[in-house]
Amino acid sequence: MKPATRTPARPSRIRQRILDAARELFYRQGMRGVCVDAIVEAAGTNKMSFYRHFESKDALLAECLGSFHADYDAWWKATVGPHAGDARAQIEALFASHARRLGAAGSAGCVFGNAAVELREELPEARTLIVAQKASLRRRLRALAREAGAGDPAMLGDALLLLLEGASFTRMSVADPGPLKHLPQALGLLLDAALPPR
Repeated sequence: MKPATRTPARPSRIRQRILDAARELFYRQGMRGVCVDAIVEAAGTNKMSFYRHFESKDALLAECLGSFHADYDAWWKATVGPHAGDARAQIEALFASHARRLGAAGSAGCVFGNAAVELREELPEARTLIVAQKASLRRRLRALAREAGAGDPAMLGDALLLLLEGASFTRMSVADPGPLKHLPQALGLLLDAALPPR
């Protein structure tokens, strides 16, 4: 007799509320400064429900970082997609979108950069996710530099990474938003110096 097919269980709404609340709090207030009490209050639940769904705050943090990475991947694909076949336009679109996101009200910079500074070596699992995300970003930028025809795609890719990361940290450390306004011009100078003429 054929066994009955089991329908996959839908994710718990409470679990999703906890995850959503934690993502928002971790991004706005930092990962170490947010306690379980604050998360359950924001999620409208209690500690019993929290620990039924997550082994610990650190386990929740690792899952949040994984979901932030999935969001970043979706953003990247949506941003470069309309410029398929034109790597320079893809790079320019990524930086323009990044600048808009950083300039938006409530922006707290790059969640992975913030986590790298805040967590350091405390949580090996989280640290592994952070390093993997940045390594993926570096590979993608180097690939775009190569597709755009850079004479030294590794150098250009790394320079793009430095510019992108610098913009994120400037958003958090410089009260005057002026530096972000110059991101497109800085990118243009870099691309003009490293790529063949259009």
